[in-house]
Amino acid sequence: MEKNLNFRFSILEMKKVSKGVGVFLFFCLFIFSFFALGKDKVEIQLREVLIQAEKINVNLEKEEIEGWGNISLELYPYKIRGEALRFNLKDEKGYILKPEGREGPFIFKGKMAFLSPSRINVERGYFTTCDLPSPHYHIKAKKIEFYVGEKVIVRDAFFYLGSVPLFWSPLYVYYLKKKNRVMLPDVGYSKVAGGYVKAGYIFYPFKDTEGVFRLEYRKKKGWATGLELNYSSGKKEGDASLYCFKEKDAEALRGIVRVKYFHFIPTSSLLKLNIDYLSDKDILDEYFSNLPFEERQIFPSFFALDLRKGEKRFFLQIQKRFNDFDDYYDILPRLKLNLLHPSVSFKGLYVKADTEFANFLGDDSHIKRLFSSLDFSYPLTFLRYVKFEPNLGLDFFLYEEDKSQKFNVVNYQELKFSLSFKGKTKNLSHLFSPTFKYFRLKNSSVDFPLLDWREEEAEDRELFEVYLQNSFFWKDTPLFYLNLEAGYDFLASSQKFKPVRIFLDIPFQEGRFYSEFLYDFYKEVFSYFKSGVSASREHFQISVDYVDDKSASKEFVAGTLLFDVGKNFSVGTDVAYDLKLGRAEKLGYNLDLKMHCLGLRLNIKEKPEVEWSAFFYITALPF
Repeated sequence: MEKNLNFRFSILEMKKVSKGVGVFLFFCLFIFSFFALGKDKVEIQLREVLIQAEKINVNLEKEEIEGWGNISLELYPYKIRGEALRFNLKDEKGYILKPEGREGPFIFKGKMAFLSPSRINVERGYFTTCDLPSPHYHIKAKKIEFYVGEKVIVRDAFFYLGSVPLFWSPLYVYYLKKKNRVMLPDVGYSKVAGGYVKAGYIFYPFKDTEGVFRLEYRKKKGWATGLELNYSSGKKEGDASLYCFKEKDAEALRGIVRVKYFHFIPTSSLLKLNIDYLSDKDILDEYFSNLPFEERQIFPSFFALDLRKGEKRFFLQIQKRFNDFDDYYDILPRLKLNLLHPSVSFKGLYVKADTEFANFLGDDSHIKRLFSSLDFSYPLTFLRYVKFEPNLGLDFFLYEEDKSQKFNVVNYQELKFSLSFKGKTKNLSHLFSPTFKYFRLKNSSVDFPLLDWREEEAEDRELFEVYLQNSFFWKDTPLFYLNLEAGYDFLASSQKFKPVRIFLDIPFQEGRFYSEFLYDFYKEVFSYFKSGVSASREHFQISVDYVDDKSASKEFVAGTLLFDVGKNFSVGTDVAYDLKLGRAEKLGYNLDLKMHCLGLRLNIKEKPEVEWSAFFYITALPF
């Protein structure tokens, strides 16, 4: 017969009664516990603590509870089982032998656990997220500290796959909210690096800061280490990365230091810091070829402060050249001022004035530049559908180089005329927006140093351009967009008509189809054609593009495909095929297999060079 005795009273209330009454109640508790032994559990709830055990002793003077046999302790928000217990109700602290329990996603066991309302310290135990009787993996450690609802700190940790130890870490920290974790090893092969092993550790050293420590070994190259930090807090963002490469048979180290920091100040102001230091110009392509092209570019290192209030502006920049192989100048300093209000003298007339001073230091040159500009615009709108925007500007350049001075003036005019028409039937609507633009720029000198200015900005130009935008809707749902661009170059010696660009975009549910054409009037051919389709569903993603670029003599098809096979398996491919050469320029596959609590990802690349990688990950913890 099941016997479950439940006692609910407050020790604080016990202290208010007489000593005799207290002894009597304690004697009653002892008698009930005695008859419960060997038959079932005794259950006692004192304050917010619920304890179940085969035997329980209560010390009213010390406010302490002891329990033996099949222990169950509930102290919000956690519940722990064990074999023996001692717990003090006054400070809500104690210990339990052979504890078993759960904290967040983790299941843990150990020889002993020390308890408090916000912390559980497990001695000589292990934890896992696998709920099988024999877990697929577990992390065994001398000490595991659970900070309830916040983080887990593990010291002297061994990672086991089944019963096989894979690696050791002196410290492992996992934030239950920020996903702190050890990165499982990534094993692979590439033609350049040979066989390689990559491992890492993700950590949170400060509030709002995420860090990644990387340790890598490449058979053909050698050892590499890296440290990455990412900071984001409100209007402050930044990231820093440091990589060091110790290559075989090389005395000098190779490395990278990159820092980017943005601080957005009220009134649209900005503080920006950028540092790009590389030991040599080839290191990004050798070690980071998998990064997008933009992230493999080398940028100048500078500090910039851009203060704005309305149209008023103060800009300060200091630029330092750290790499001997790039073409950037030292700029010490650059100052830019715009102190005029945007509307001056007449309603609707906008005047913009900028003044800038810059001091450039090169290897063999020292150039000072004073730049000023005036820009006038007077936009007019008629009947809500017609807009006219005239714009005039003057740019003045004064240079001093080796005590000799050069002066240059660039003037430009722009006239912009746009219309807007809308037609509508019962369900179909059409928006037509033509824009006509005339632009003329005249440079008084073609021989002066632009330095960090783009060269094409100072070339003489006189252009007339037309933009036609069409938007079609069925009720409120977009049907398609059709845009056309054309132009005429007055200064061109021949072929004054620019190629016509036509762009078609057809959106549909969870996807889109698009086509882009460039038609050459003089060659009477489409000099450029690109078309593609992309679609995404819950278990399926596809993207296919076709490009025919006659100016570059390229014609190819590229596509990506990813789909799920069942609940635990997905397959993907990435391919680019050159139709002119008749061969694949890019070919790769990836497989992702999930097995209860573990996952395996396999990446295989056949083109442009052979490379493969494989790594395990824990499905409960993002990788």
